Amino acid sequence: MINSRYVTLFLGGASLIASGLIYFGLMSSFRLIPVFFLILFGLIAINAALVAEGHKHLGPEGTGDHI
Repeated sequence: MINSRYVTLFLGGASLIASGLIYFGLMSSFRLIPVFFLILFGLIAINAALVAEGHKHLGPEGTGDHI
């Protein structure tokens, strides 16, 4: 069971970290841009998996953990 508060915190933290990494990557060197985009897409995939896992526990009447 996933607590929606933790999912929200994770989404916010991951987006802040990813945007910071991309910003510093653009400022420091253009060779690292693909690495930062891979990290960003990895975080997006993890977030999508968490959301799908949360929705899997929803019952037919909408009971369970809501995200």
